[in-house]
Amino acid sequence: MEARRRSRVDGSPFRLGGSAGRELEEDVQQLLWELCDAEREALILGPAAGRVWRARFQELLDDAVVLALAPGEQAAPIGPATHLCVTFSCESRAGVFLASVFEVRERSPEVPSDRLLVGIPEQVLLAGRRLSFRVPIPSRRGLELVLRRADGTELRPDPLDISLTGMGIQFELAEDPELAVGEQLDARLRLFETVAELPVVVRRSRDRGRYGLYFAQVRLGPDIDPPEEIRAIFKALERRWLQAAAL
Repeated sequence: MEARRRSRVDGSPFRLGGSAGRELEEDVQQLLWELCDAEREALILGPAAGRVWRARFQELLDDAVVLALAPGEQAAPIGPATHLCVTFSCESRAGVFLASVFEVRERSPEVPSDRLLVGIPEQVLLAGRRLSFRVPIPSRRGLELVLRRADGTELRPDPLDISLTGMGIQFELAEDPELAVGEQLDARLRLFETVAELPVVVRRSRDRGRYGLYFAQVRLGPDIDPPEEIRAIFKALERRWLQAAAL
């Protein structure tokens, strides 16, 4: 699996709190970035193996989190496609998520511990709070999304939800292009007169025909800094969702 490291930026540490709908301070990507930056300790539970491994968050890649096992811990019998439960502590709050293993990298003279590359989780539970803050899109009025693949093929999926860092989309089953995790596309997202053009990366494949996209230009770090057009579209759709929820 090819994966690129997400760049880190200097600044104040990640802090909990605030409105999930307003600034997405508890976005999953942000939390994972902070866990890796601080090299937080983790416990890995392998339900099938009936074992617990000690580890540390080491690195956040474009499509995976690297967990370095503690000295003396061996990854076996963990292998690709193994499902794991990862627990951790963040600012005195317990957290947990489920993930599937992409790759196992055995220790070497340069890296003295086994490492697990696990998929970016769909959601994280932190002290009873779910970190998966994408605003549902109740109405697509004035909204249009066009994706362009590397070969020039244009795709027009239905947007399902949006955050400042990405969005969920869906294709009709008969038109599912079977996007690959890690595939990069050019996106044109328009809401009435506001247009955002930026690259996106397929972060995950959900049910058949459903995908999660990550806005590749959004910098991860203490502050989320999306393009102004994305911020404006998100705010407008958030207001639409809040109005629909109030009815």
